[in-house]
Amino acid sequence: MKKTLLLAAFALAGTFAFAQKPATGDKTVETSILLQTGTDPISFATPNLRLRYFIADDLAARVNFLYESTKVVGNFTENPDGTGGKGSRTAKASNFTFAPGIEKHFEGTSKLSPYVGGILALSFLSASEEWENSANGTSYTKDVKATIDGANTNDDVAGTAIGVGLVLGADYYVTDALYLGAEIIWGWETNSTKESTTTVTAAGGATTKTVEQGASGSGFGIATSGVRLGWKF
Repeated sequence: MKKTLLLAAFALAGTFAFAQKPATGDKTVETSILLQTGTDPISFATPNLRLRYFIADDLAARVNFLYESTKVVGNFTENPDGTGGKGSRTAKASNFTFAPGIEKHFEGTSKLSPYVGGILALSFLSASEEWENSANGTSYTKDVKATIDGANTNDDVAGTAIGVGLVLGADYYVTDALYLGAEIIWGWETNSTKESTTTVTAAGGATTKTVEQGASGSGFGIATSGVRLGWKF
């Protein structure tokens, strides 16, 4: 048993020692590991995927994809004891982000590949809400329903965002195919939210509409990617 474990240890050490950085034509795929504090567990940011293609040994094209979708349903009853009629509030939201970019890699070491780069990020947000048997989304009102298009009461909004950023990062190749990485992005973003329309339909069929105007903003900031886990193929 000891001999088997020793041979396995030498084999693993050899794998680590001969880890190779990417070369022309190599591709990588990766996601982020969220190292959270408190009672939250460590998790993978699986909706966020990055693909890279090495045009040259020291130059890579990259693209990030992020898609998130949520649906939150709240139920309530006519009476405090849970009896009587039932109503509900359903809030939906989604976010799709597409971010192409370029990376210039430097010599580093046999395992470490530092790089700088640039990205362009485009985000598209949607949000909506539906009420059944409710005039306000929190309590029961028979035969009243409503829709909110462009926002919801979870503070999700609909709109778009465009950003550009400068990237500073590094990858460390643990094995020939597996690497860990981290990066910092300094960038500028402009965003705009669409107007939201709330339509309430009363029991008799009459409707009322309320429109809340959208907004826009822009600014500079610094963001980090957390720890990235990637695979070269």
